Amino acid sequence: MAAIFAPEPRIELDSVVDSTIPGPAGDVPVRTYLATNQPTGTVMFFHGGGWMTGDLDSHDFIVRKLAHETGFGFVAVDYRLAPEHPFPAGLEDCRAAATWVDDRAEDYGGIKGQLAVAGDGAGGNVAAVVARKFRDANRHLTAQLLLYPITDPAGRYPSRYEYGEGYWVTSDDIAVSAQLYLGNNPTLVTTEDVAPIRAANLSGLAPAVIGVAHLDPYRDEGLAYANALAAAGVDVFVSDYQGMIHNFAAMFAISDGANRALANVLGQFSKKMTA
Repeated sequence: MAAIFAPEPRIELDSVVDSTIPGPAGDVPVRTYLATNQPTGTVMFFHGGGWMTGDLDSHDFIVRKLAHETGFGFVAVDYRLAPEHPFPAGLEDCRAAATWVDDRAEDYGGIKGQLAVAGDGAGGNVAAVVARKFRDANRHLTAQLLLYPITDPAGRYPSRYEYGEGYWVTSDDIAVSAQLYLGNNPTLVTTEDVAPIRAANLSGLAPAVIGVAHLDPYRDEGLAYANALAAAGVDVFVSDYQGMIHNFAAMFAISDGANRALANVLGQFSKKMTA
């Protein structure tokens, strides 16, 4: 993906630093992106890839874009992946990393009390769950940015069938990624830490910005999650970007439409972060 979509030359920032954060099963690699040397809000970024692919390098060009466009600091998390490390390993890594940075915001160029979570695809799923866990732990989150998130892996939505072939992600991809993520526990697919839309209580969550791709099998569950958050009283911006496919945020350098869609969703996210 990076070889096909990453811009040349790469987007340069004030600093990009690799480090580790203590996790539940050892150190978790992270990469901190700062667009400025002035303290600013910090965003924890959890990459997509169906919970089983992706790392700091695969999404480096995307996070550089996010940091450059918003001016916020970003901390990308290289969480453990399935099938070697099935659920909840990756989620636990991401939660631990977010908690660590929340307690030490200044060490990451941030401002105490100005932390957000973000993710694309499976990373959006993890971000949504971490946002709920922060609420349950009485920790403040400023906002959550969910790009074409997976919110209900076991759900049956029209978009799953309308765009299940020929639009980047296939129906088989969806089934296999969920199966590998859950290892030997397929019944977990309807639990709230795997399907955030099925949580018993969605009230009190951080303001959310959700961008879905119209030609994406995951579209309808992203829209349904936005509706569920709004019904629970959460401040939500949601947009269904026409003509876009899953993973459009990665295509900003080769598609004017994708770049405009990403700019729009990031503009809304910036508003939530600075409200």
